[in-house]
Amino acid sequence: MDTSYKKQFPFCVKHPEVVYLDSAATSLTSQSVIDAVSLYYTDHNANIHRGEHKTSVEVTSLYEGVRKKVASFCDIDNENGVVFTSGTTHGLNLIASSFESILTSNDTIVLTRAEHHANLLPWQRVAKKTGATIRFIELTDEYALDIDSAKAVIDSSTKIVAFPYISNVLGTVFPVQTLSDLAHSVGAYSIVDGAQAASSMNVSQKELHYDALVFSSHKMYGPTGVGVIVSSPSFLDMLIPYHVGGGMIEKASYDEFTPSMSPTRHEAGTPHIAGVLGLGAAIDFINDVSKDTIHAHIAMITRYACEKLDALPGIFIYGTKNDTQIGVVSFTVEGVHHYDLATLLDKQGIAFRSGHHCAEPLMGYLDVSGVNRFSFGIYSTKEDVDVAFVALEKSIEMLHL
Repeated sequence: MDTSYKKQFPFCVKHPEVVYLDSAATSLTSQSVIDAVSLYYTDHNANIHRGEHKTSVEVTSLYEGVRKKVASFCDIDNENGVVFTSGTTHGLNLIASSFESILTSNDTIVLTRAEHHANLLPWQRVAKKTGATIRFIELTDEYALDIDSAKAVIDSSTKIVAFPYISNVLGTVFPVQTLSDLAHSVGAYSIVDGAQAASSMNVSQKELHYDALVFSSHKMYGPTGVGVIVSSPSFLDMLIPYHVGGGMIEKASYDEFTPSMSPTRHEAGTPHIAGVLGLGAAIDFINDVSKDTIHAHIAMITRYACEKLDALPGIFIYGTKNDTQIGVVSFTVEGVHHYDLATLLDKQGIAFRSGHHCAEPLMGYLDVSGVNRFSFGIYSTKEDVDVAFVALEKSIEMLHL
């Protein structure tokens, strides 16, 4: 691995003593992204879509340029199919809430057993309000998606099939095109939580056939507080605005208002302009490195970590441990509580996450209270993994005394 990638991330430069293995929670931010965010405040500090003065016009053009960049990144023809949000959670809530007026007690929503709370709780709320039923696609014993289970639960009553592209706990890559096609075969919509996938996986709508893909900037080397819904204008126009206010109306009176068409109907108020410009810089960074390079590197690091863990006694890995697992390795240590391990590793400079990872129902499904999770980015190296494993072995030895 060319360690020069680390040099592009100021956190790595300023904190060489930290081994950062928590990219599934948030990736580190590249210098180019930080520069883009800073440039907004120093050179383009004005609101968008609200002024005729030069600076406002310029920053509006830059902001809308990022919308086009996202459309190209996800291979959609119309940039009006791109809505900026505050993150994946916001985007999934926006979509789910709109179905409160569409679904009935005769309808079913299909999810997987591996959902992050962000793609579970909004649909639970919709189901309670509409009387719709939630069904779950099971996992195989190897922690992959059970396709036979998917075919069994997706039927003529199904209106929504929502699932992660990559599980934030298992690292499992789910078959987006297959599930989307199954959804469409019964007239259902395919909603994809792409939070863990946008930086390293193919997100082409034309190839994957999703109706909506939702992801966050901060998990693809960009700033926090920005997310995206990628869809078609017709799908977005069907959705009821989640927030209302300035910038999202066609017209308004003292008695009523008419929302504009997408995407602005879903972007009420002043957005995180600096963050959106940072997202554009993050996409540039990913394109410059190339998705293929990022994917191959993270896949290699994932395999390497799995092999190292497999060699340690008393370790159990929750993952397929093959090419369908990427970016995330979750594990337990026999006789060791995950929080105890996290405390000792932190004291040795290893930054990772332990607990239920906003997937508490999945922990119950796995019959554990929590897991330890190493997760990787383009800046992760084999040396990082080696250092982490020296600390891991030392910590396990201490906890077993």
